[in-house]
Amino acid sequence: MTAEKEELEYVKKKAEMSLWVQREHKEARELWEEIFPEDSASFLDYYDVWKAPEAWIQLRHRSGCAVSMIQWNPYPVWMRGRVVRSFYLVAVATRPAYRHQGCMTGLLREGLAEMAERKVPFVFLMPADKDIYWPFDFRFIYDKTEGELSDLPFDAEAGDRLEIDRLEPEEYAEAAAFLQEQLMESRDVFTLRDAAYLERMQAECASEGGALEEIRAEGNRVGVFSWWPEEERIVIRELVADPVWEQGEKWAQLLGALQRRFVGHQVKVVTDGFLGEKKPAIMGRIVCLKEFLAAFAAEEETELLLQVRDPLLPENDGCFRWAAGPERSKLKRVKEETPDMALGVGDLISWLFGGEELESLPGCRMTAEGRRKAARIRTLAGTWFNEEV
Repeated sequence: MTAEKEELEYVKKKAEMSLWVQREHKEARELWEEIFPEDSASFLDYYDVWKAPEAWIQLRHRSGCAVSMIQWNPYPVWMRGRVVRSFYLVAVATRPAYRHQGCMTGLLREGLAEMAERKVPFVFLMPADKDIYWPFDFRFIYDKTEGELSDLPFDAEAGDRLEIDRLEPEEYAEAAAFLQEQLMESRDVFTLRDAAYLERMQAECASEGGALEEIRAEGNRVGVFSWWPEEERIVIRELVADPVWEQGEKWAQLLGALQRRFVGHQVKVVTDGFLGEKKPAIMGRIVCLKEFLAAFAAEEETELLLQVRDPLLPENDGCFRWAAGPERSKLKRVKEETPDMALGVGDLISWLFGGEELESLPGCRMTAEGRRKAARIRTLAGTWFNEEV
């Protein structure tokens, strides 16, 4: 084949791929609009521009028609000093006439296998019903703290001393560094904040009539929040403040400033735990066990013989020697031996990521030595996943 023919063949294949992607996105949007009619056209327009091009869209067809889908949105995640790849599962949907026929089960199995091939440590989602995902070993890893701002007393006059303004594009990098610093102080795991993240967040909030804004005191940034209207109230989707401003007189000033900003509205706010009630919100699932455990360490050098049960991903199923120390963690598959600890992959993420005590997990079996070794492992102290799609 001549160079000219090779070039023409390449252009043809590229054009065919582009048409296939366009058709895939069109089918996915039509399915989204049917299953989730509460989502506005402006939000879906935002998603088509900002998220769909980078998402991996799985579709299941019957009789030439898309009947089921999952969209996997990539996110870099800060995981105790390391940045790892993860995916947020959104738009998990099946047309009513095709439910309970294995469509979603097939997509999840195929998707998780693909993520394992890519060596993704874990994936996460916001469940409409936890019972759908529990059999696939998804477990809760983040409790969202929500409260009504109007339920607390505030100092409106004190709030006048703070300034609230929309974040401008030239401020995204500095604001992202502020968020990263605050979250690193209180959380081990969260989606990485950078200028691109805030640019997308601003576009997402704007699609629903909201915005990304900052709070300043005497010219210094002390808080960043995103919001949008929901029914008859304002939802502050995320509020991250300098810890100094989360207590005493400064706290009253911050509340007063927010009340003044949304005067006349009921305001629900998601915070870092200092206002409101915790509710299970995000579920996660271990995908590549080796990469997942690499993020963990131990108080002292420890070798734990670990038996893991994973009916979906054979790479995770079996007996492993887990060597962990203050600075490192390695996993090696070994022949079947009497384990120090045996548990399912769902129980494992509940313990290491979700804060569950090993003794509370009914599927976990430990020897006395295994219990001593497990106590040395540093589990993750807090997660922060406020993405909403």
